[in-house]
Amino acid sequence: MTSEEICLNQKITLKLFLLFRVGPVSFAFDATLIAMLAVEVIGRPQISFCLGCELSLELCLENMINVNLSGCEFTKLPKLWAPNLEKLDISYCKNLVKLPELWAPKLKFLKLSHCKNLVEIDECYGSLEKLELWFLYDCIKLQFLPGQLKLKSLYAFHLCGYARLEKLPNFHPEMECLQYLDLSGNGIREVPSSIEHLTKLVELNLRYCKNLRDLSDSIYKLQWFRI
Repeated sequence: MTSEEICLNQKITLKLFLLFRVGPVSFAFDATLIAMLAVEVIGRPQISFCLGCELSLELCLENMINVNLSGCEFTKLPKLWAPNLEKLDISYCKNLVKLPELWAPKLKFLKLSHCKNLVEIDECYGSLEKLELWFLYDCIKLQFLPGQLKLKSLYAFHLCGYARLEKLPNFHPEMECLQYLDLSGNGIREVPSSIEHLTKLVELNLRYCKNLRDLSDSIYKLQWFRI
C-alpha cells in the first residue's frame, strides 16, 4: 500500500491509498465520512471513494465506466465529465436539488431514485444518444425535466411516482428504439402529441395518473403497443 497527498483548489486535501492486490482502490477525503462512491475503471475492477466534503469543481472521470453515487449527502454535485462512462447510479441522495451537468457520450444505463428533494434535471440528460435504460422514480418533489428527449438508443424509460410532475417532455422523431414507457403515478394532465414518434413502443403504463384527462389522438397512430 502506498499513500499520496493531492490538493484540490488549495482547500481539499485527500489521501490516496492504493491496494495493489485483488481488493479495491480507496480514496479517503479528510476525516469526515459522509458518502461512498463506487466506480469501475478501465483496467481496474473497482475503485471506492469516501467523500467527506462539498465539491464545487468540475469532476473529471476520464477512465471510469461505472459510477455509483447512492447515498451521497451533497446538496449539489460538480459538472461531470466522463467520456467513457457507461453506467451511473444517483439514488437515495436526499439533499440533492438539481442534477449536475453531465458529458457522458457513452452512457447506457442511468438510475435515479428516492432523491426526495430533487426538483430539476438538467437539459443535457435529454440528449444522451447512447442511453438504453433510464430508471427515474420516487423523487417526490421533481417538477422539471428536459424540454425534449432526444434519446436515440433508449429502449426502456421508467418515470414513476411524481405527483408534482404535470408536463412530460416532447419526444424527438429520432426516438425510434423506445419500447417500454412507464408513466405510472405521475401528475401529468396530458400525453404530448409527439408520442407518435415512438413508433416501436410496445407498452405504455399510465396507471394511477389521476390528473390525466384525455389521451392525444396521436397515440392511436401507434400500432404495436398496449396500455
